Amino acid sequence: MNNPPYKKESDEPPDPELLIQLLRNQAQEIAIRQQELALENRRIANDHELTQKSIEAQVGDRDKQRQFDQTARRDRLIFSGGMALLLVAFVFYALYLNKDQIVIEVLKALIFLAAGGLGGYSLKKARDKNGRDDE
Repeated sequence: MNNPPYKKESDEPPDPELLIQLLRNQAQEIAIRQQELALENRRIANDHELTQKSIEAQVGDRDKQRQFDQTARRDRLIFSGGMALLLVAFVFYALYLNKDQIVIEVLKALIFLAAGGLGGYSLKKARDKNGRDDE
């Protein structure tokens, strides 16, 4: 019962065919592992290339988005300025024709529109702020 686990049962040398087959199997395992490593390196290189192309595409998209936003803002400002200029021209023309009542009514309408717009904008901001706090 006190036999050590490393003790050989026989004193015969191992079969040379068995050793040759063992060496062949190890050589095949090494070759397979090298192929696996080559495939892994290729996958990493492909992932890197894809990531680089994705980053380049995002940079281009962001540049186009900035350009579009700038153009849209400029167009809104031109439209708003043109409408304000037309309104001022209308008010001066009405004053020139001594139509003070028309000017007063136009200014009242503008005040009500501005108050309603500002109130709606403030209400939306308050609702958005409360909605984010609940989440």
